Amino acid sequence: MDWLSKANELKKKNISFAIASIVNAQGSSPRKPGAKMIVLPTGEIWGTVGGGNGEKRAIQDALDCIKKQENGKFTYALDAKAGQVCGGEVEVYIEVIGSKEKLFILGAGHVAQAVAQVMIDTPFEIHLLDPREEWSKHPELPNSVVSHIVPWEKLDQEVEDDCYAVIMTPDHKYDYELVEKLASRKLKFLGVIGSNTKWATFRKRLSDKGLTQEQISAIHCPIGVAKAGSAPREVAISLAAQLLILHYQDQSE
Repeated sequence: MDWLSKANELKKKNISFAIASIVNAQGSSPRKPGAKMIVLPTGEIWGTVGGGNGEKRAIQDALDCIKKQENGKFTYALDAKAGQVCGGEVEVYIEVIGSKEKLFILGAGHVAQAVAQVMIDTPFEIHLLDPREEWSKHPELPNSVVSHIVPWEKLDQEVEDDCYAVIMTPDHKYDYELVEKLASRKLKFLGVIGSNTKWATFRKRLSDKGLTQEQISAIHCPIGVAKAGSAPREVAISLAAQLLILHYQDQSE
């Protein structure tokens, strides 16, 4: 398998990795410009940029880049001081291919469709969950959206831990049942579409069910950064801003 096939395989599995490429070489060096090496967060590599201490330093720099989710350019001397005898120097560009955050949208109606469209080309992988095939497979949905056709009462079973989830079914009954099921899960974000009045009712019911104040306070309702209109695209833009702010705050910590 060549490096490009390996990179495509990792992308499909949503695994973060870095590609180290020799972009310039001076003097004697074991590999020439164009040589590439894939580095996984585990330290596992695919390909080579020359071996020896120079490659070890490139691997370490790649791991640091993955951790910071930043690209970088590095120069490695291949001399005796570096434990090599080539005597040359290589410049390596390290590009991080980051895994995407998963956003599970429970309900695939008008607002969910708008969210999926607004969040194209963001760090999020969109998953739409809805038993109605005409909505979850809507022809205007971006090709990158992952659709799950699942009964309402089982939507929570599709949601993965450490991900983002937003509830927006067409029925308050399902909204509440899903909030109650997901409130105790380990999620980066849990939101439910609705008004302050709706949330006051839900909050009391959740408290009566025995959920802790900490669990209830972690739920976002209404969703979005501010009240910015009620049209589907307006709600979607406000929600997208909220999720992106949270995502980049997490990245900077």
